[in-house]
Amino acid sequence: HCVCPHLSIHAEAKKLCHMHNIHYWRYLADQLRAAYDVYLKLQRHITHHLNKHLGRDTPDWRMHNSCPACQYALEQEPPLLYSIICACDGNNSAKLVD
Repeated sequence: HCVCPHLSIHAEAKKLCHMHNIHYWRYLADQLRAAYDVYLKLQRHITHHLNKHLGRDTPDWRMHNSCPACQYALEQEPPLLYSIICACDGNNSAKLVD
């Protein structure tokens, strides 16, 4: 890791203090860190339970629920150079192509 989490927490705490026009104290950064840790723990807990109730907790769930149109191929169809095209940037790179 090249990022020190203490610096960003302190910067966020200082920013919040500046926005609310109060004096910054170190304990405020500690409180922000504790609150953010609780938030992340709750988010993981809720996501885990939601996936469990929706049936998304099996190891092969993604394989069974992938896009069938993207994976469909005919028996005599010649193989394509690229069998699938996907974008990991929200498809913003495709918008730049004319």
